[in-house]
Amino acid sequence: MPRLPDRRAALGLILAALALPRAAAARAPGYRIDPARSRVGFGYLLVGTAQRGEMPVAEALIEIDIADLARSRVDVSIDATRARTDLLLAAGALRAPSMLDAETHPRLRFVSTSVRPSPSGRISDGARIEGRLTIRGVTQDISLEANLTRAAGTSPDDLTELTIRLAGHISRAAFGITGYPDIVGDIVTLDIVATLLAET
Repeated sequence: MPRLPDRRAALGLILAALALPRAAAARAPGYRIDPARSRVGFGYLLVGTAQRGEMPVAEALIEIDIADLARSRVDVSIDATRARTDLLLAAGALRAPSMLDAETHPRLRFVSTSVRPSPSGRISDGARIEGRLTIRGVTQDISLEANLTRAAGTSPDDLTELTIRLAGHISRAAFGITGYPDIVGDIVTLDIVATLLAET
């Protein structure tokens, strides 16, 4: 399986390949991520009120098996030191030792263990990506639901712009993120959106 050296293009290529039936995947164009329209989002409850935050992707190393997409692999690192929330004052607390402990553990990491497309073989019809997420040096199995769509109003064969969305949830306590238990809820939702642009 080839390793793609350009990490921006690599993530785009794996997501594009998973979006298509096997016959079409080999003809898929290369993609780059549009950073202005891509984010790793998360949500949580603060004193019962929904709050949101974001973290940037630091690295993405991808291996693709065109003949068998289920053998493809995603390895993504996320920069915890640049985590931010809707509440400016909460961002520092989020990176604190009792929370993400970003100084000691600056990266979160997700490594896929399986990709399960829908029966149609297209991630646009829904898929499940299972893997292992590491936060604060603690690793847990998680599942993400995935969907991929074309730009609104485009024809079925227009793959110049795609949007991938991954969604799931975790227990923060399972990763040792135990700070502020009286005011911060345990469940953290994950909402990852990436816009992919075809390379010309």
